[in-house]
Amino acid sequence: AVSRNGRVAYVANLQSDDIGIYDVEADTGRLIPRTSVAAAGGRVNELRMHPTEDILYAVEKSAPHIETFEVDALTGDLTSIGTLDLGSNGGEAIVSDSLGRFLFVSNVFNDRIYTLDVDRDTFLPSLAFTSPGTGNQPLALAITRDDRFLYTCTLGSNTIEAFTIDALTGAL
Repeated sequence: AVSRNGRVAYVANLQSDDIGIYDVEADTGRLIPRTSVAAAGGRVNELRMHPTEDILYAVEKSAPHIETFEVDALTGDLTSIGTLDLGSNGGEAIVSDSLGRFLFVSNVFNDRIYTLDVDRDTFLPSLAFTSPGTGNQPLALAITRDDRFLYTCTLGSNTIEAFTIDALTGAL
Protein backbone atom coordinates (compact mmCIF):
# COMPACT_ATOMS: atom_id res chain seq x y z
CA ALA A 1 0.00 0.00 0.00
CA VAL A 2 1.15 3.55 -0.62
CA SER A 3 0.28 6.62 1.46
CA ARG A 4 -2.17 9.09 -0.03
CA ASN A 5 0.63 11.60 -0.61
CA GLY A 6 2.75 8.93 -2.35
CA ARG A 7 5.80 9.47 -0.12
CA VAL A 8 5.59 6.30 1.99
CA ALA A 9 5.05 2.63 1.06
CA TYR A 10 3.84 -0.08 3.43
CA VAL A 11 4.61 -3.77 2.93
CA ALA A 12 2.87 -6.71 4.59
CA ASN A 13 5.48 -9.08 6.03
CA LEU A 14 3.70 -12.39 6.49
CA GLN A 15 6.70 -14.25 7.94
CA SER A 16 8.00 -11.54 10.29
CA ASP A 17 4.58 -10.50 11.66
CA ASP A 18 4.98 -6.81 10.88
CA ILE A 19 4.46 -4.01 8.40
CA GLY A 20 7.55 -2.64 6.68
CA ILE A 21 7.65 1.14 6.22
CA TYR A 22 9.62 2.59 3.30
CA ASP A 23 10.23 6.11 2.08
CA VAL A 24 9.55 6.51 -1.64
CA GLU A 25 12.27 8.44 -3.46
CA ALA A 26 10.40 11.06 -5.49
CA ASP A 27 12.61 11.04 -8.60
CA THR A 28 13.17 7.31 -9.01
CA GLY A 29 10.44 5.59 -6.99
CA ARG A 30 13.14 3.64 -5.20
CA LEU A 31 12.08 2.34 -1.78
CA ILE A 32 14.30 3.25 1.15
CA PRO A 33 13.73 1.00 4.21
CA ARG A 34 12.87 3.00 7.31
CA THR A 35 11.38 0.78 10.01
CA SER A 36 8.66 -1.75 10.72
CA VAL A 37 5.63 -1.87 13.00
CA ALA A 38 4.53 -5.06 14.76
CA ALA A 39 1.00 -6.23 14.09
CA ALA A 40 -1.28 -7.16 16.98
CA GLY A 41 -2.28 -10.51 15.53
CA GLY A 42 0.79 -11.38 13.51
CA ARG A 43 1.15 -12.81 9.99
CA VAL A 44 0.16 -9.66 8.11
CA ASN A 45 -1.17 -10.87 4.79
CA GLU A 46 -2.43 -7.81 2.94
CA LEU A 47 -2.76 -4.05 3.39
CA ARG A 48 -5.27 -1.52 2.09
CA MET A 49 -5.27 2.27 2.38
CA HIS A 50 -8.60 3.98 2.98
CA PRO A 51 -9.40 5.74 -0.31
CA THR A 52 -10.05 9.18 1.21
CA GLU A 53 -8.36 9.25 4.65
CA ASP A 54 -4.95 8.59 6.21
CA ILE A 55 -5.99 5.16 7.47
CA LEU A 56 -4.35 1.79 6.74
CA TYR A 57 -6.08 -1.59 7.21
CA ALA A 58 -4.10 -4.81 7.73
CA VAL A 59 -5.44 -8.35 7.31
CA GLU A 60 -3.76 -10.59 9.86
CA LYS A 61 -3.97 -14.23 8.84
CA SER A 62 -2.97 -16.12 12.01
CA ALA A 63 -5.20 -14.15 14.33
CA PRO A 64 -8.63 -13.43 12.95
CA HIS A 65 -7.97 -9.69 12.97
CA ILE A 66 -8.35 -6.64 10.83
CA GLU A 67 -6.08 -4.04 12.40
CA THR A 68 -6.65 -0.35 11.74
CA PHE A 69 -3.76 2.12 11.74
CA GLU A 70 -3.82 5.89 11.64
CA VAL A 71 -1.20 7.23 9.24
CA ASP A 72 0.64 10.39 10.28
CA ALA A 73 0.12 12.71 7.29
CA LEU A 74 3.59 14.30 7.66
CA THR A 75 5.82 11.34 8.54
CA GLY A 76 3.85 8.31 7.37
CA ASP A 77 4.30 6.67 10.79
CA LEU A 78 1.61 4.19 11.85
CA THR A 79 -0.36 4.14 15.09
CA SER A 80 -2.70 1.22 15.79
CA ILE A 81 -6.16 2.51 16.67
CA GLY A 82 -8.04 -0.78 16.91
CA THR A 83 -8.55 -4.37 15.88
CA LEU A 84 -11.64 -6.23 14.77
CA ASP A 85 -11.83 -9.92 15.62
CA LEU A 86 -13.51 -11.84 12.79
CA GLY A 87 -13.69 -15.07 14.77
CA SER A 88 -11.86 -17.29 12.28
CA ASN A 89 -8.23 -17.44 11.16
CA GLY A 90 -7.51 -17.29 7.44
CA GLY A 91 -7.92 -13.65 6.43
CA GLU A 92 -6.47 -13.40 2.94
CA ALA A 93 -7.39 -10.31 0.92
CA ILE A 94 -8.98 -6.93 1.57
CA VAL A 95 -10.57 -4.35 -0.74
CA SER A 96 -12.56 -1.18 -0.18
CA ASP A 97 -15.34 0.47 -2.09
CA SER A 98 -14.33 3.78 -3.72
CA LEU A 99 -15.68 5.92 -0.86
CA GLY A 100 -14.30 3.83 1.99
CA ARG A 101 -17.74 2.99 3.40
CA PHE A 102 -17.20 -0.77 3.21
CA LEU A 103 -14.30 -3.20 3.41
CA PHE A 104 -14.51 -6.73 2.05
CA VAL A 105 -12.24 -9.44 3.45
CA SER A 106 -11.82 -12.97 2.10
CA ASN A 107 -11.17 -15.94 4.37
CA VAL A 108 -9.49 -19.00 2.86
CA PHE A 109 -10.19 -21.23 5.85
CA ASN A 110 -13.98 -20.86 6.03
CA ASP A 111 -14.75 -20.00 2.38
CA ARG A 112 -16.44 -16.69 3.23
CA ILE A 113 -16.22 -13.02 2.37
CA TYR A 114 -16.93 -10.58 5.19
CA THR A 115 -18.54 -7.21 4.57
CA LEU A 116 -17.29 -4.66 7.10
CA ASP A 117 -19.02 -1.35 7.70
CA VAL A 118 -16.52 1.49 8.22
CA ASP A 119 -17.48 4.05 10.88
CA ARG A 120 -17.59 7.54 9.30
CA ASP A 121 -15.94 9.19 12.34
CA THR A 122 -13.41 6.68 13.68
CA PHE A 123 -12.82 4.71 10.44
CA LEU A 124 -12.89 1.52 12.52
CA PRO A 125 -14.63 -1.39 10.78
CA SER A 126 -17.38 -3.54 12.24
CA LEU A 127 -18.81 -6.79 10.90
CA ALA A 128 -21.93 -6.13 8.86
CA PHE A 129 -22.45 -9.31 6.81
CA THR A 130 -20.88 -12.63 5.98
CA SER A 131 -21.34 -13.91 2.45
CA PRO A 132 -22.93 -17.22 1.66
CA GLY A 133 -20.37 -19.75 0.42
CA THR A 134 -17.83 -18.58 -2.14
CA GLY A 135 -16.67 -21.84 -3.58
CA ASN A 136 -13.44 -23.14 -2.14
CA GLN A 137 -10.83 -20.82 -0.57
CA PRO A 138 -11.52 -17.27 -1.85
CA LEU A 139 -8.09 -15.83 -2.49
CA ALA A 140 -8.04 -12.44 -4.23
CA LEU A 141 -10.71 -9.75 -4.36
CA ALA A 142 -11.50 -6.98 -6.85
CA ILE A 143 -14.28 -4.39 -7.04
CA THR A 144 -15.46 -2.63 -10.18
CA ARG A 145 -14.87 1.14 -10.35
CA ASP A 146 -18.60 1.83 -9.97
CA ASP A 147 -18.73 -0.32 -6.78
CA ARG A 148 -21.48 -2.54 -8.22
CA PHE A 149 -19.67 -5.87 -8.37
CA LEU A 150 -17.08 -7.80 -6.35
CA TYR A 151 -15.06 -10.65 -7.84
CA THR A 152 -13.04 -13.33 -6.09
CA CYS A 153 -10.88 -16.08 -7.51
CA THR A 154 -10.97 -19.30 -5.55
CA LEU A 155 -7.87 -21.37 -4.95
CA GLY A 156 -9.55 -24.68 -4.20
CA SER A 157 -12.15 -24.74 -6.98
CA ASN A 158 -10.19 -22.72 -9.56
CA THR A 159 -13.13 -20.45 -10.37
CA ILE A 160 -13.99 -16.76 -10.39
CA GLU A 161 -17.09 -15.86 -8.41
CA ALA A 162 -19.09 -12.65 -9.01
CA PHE A 163 -21.22 -10.85 -6.42
CA THR A 164 -23.50 -7.83 -6.65
CA ILE A 165 -22.82 -5.25 -3.92
CA ASP A 166 -25.84 -3.62 -2.27
CA ALA A 167 -25.06 0.13 -2.50
CA LEU A 168 -26.77 0.94 0.81
CA THR A 169 -25.59 -1.90 3.05
CA GLY A 170 -22.59 -3.46 1.33
CA ALA A 171 -24.23 -6.88 1.46
CA LEU A 172 -23.17 -9.31 -1.27
